Amino acid sequence: MPTYGAIYDTDIATLEAGLRQLLQRFEGPLHVLEVGIAAGRTSLGMKEFVEGSGRQIVWVGVDNRRVGPVVSPFEGATLVLGSSEIVCSQIPSGQHLVFIDGCHCLNHVILDVINYGEKVVPGGMMMLHDTGFPNQGQVQEASCPIAVQGVNKCVVEVREAVRKLGLFDNHPHWKLLVDAGPASLYGGVMTFERKEK
Repeated sequence: MPTYGAIYDTDIATLEAGLRQLLQRFEGPLHVLEVGIAAGRTSLGMKEFVEGSGRQIVWVGVDNRRVGPVVSPFEGATLVLGSSEIVCSQIPSGQHLVFIDGCHCLNHVILDVINYGEKVVPGGMMMLHDTGFPNQGQVQEASCPIAVQGVNKCVVEVREAVRKLGLFDNHPHWKLLVDAGPASLYGGVMTFERKEK
């Protein structure tokens, strides 16, 4: 059984359901990009799940190191260190899954969706973490380099970013598949499927 980090069981179930669909939809190694990896335990859980299904994972992680030191979560992992809005050009296209769990402020979520969403192949998925209602508007220790007035804190606004980007509506490139996470819990995952061109 895969081992994950500090994410809720409902988040793990949603993540694994998406991975399962992608493994059925695509052949060969599964290409996964994770934006915001912290200790890398979610990364390791994804690797164990994919490999436990008899497949290989090609994993790339982006992290700005503002919440602590970042080390490779497993052998063969590729780390790209730096602010997500700056290093996005270093990330290859052809991703089957992009899991966005970096800075949760409005500006960074919008930029991460725009910059990394375009890396996803048609039929692939983009997942946003910490979309639960109790998270929204909360002040958190910031992984944000533009934290409020120089204080190392920012406001979680993932759902507002999704709204501003029009992802709740009939978006031309993305279809909302899952909005998971009970309203009484923190965490939560939204899953979007990249529409065919």
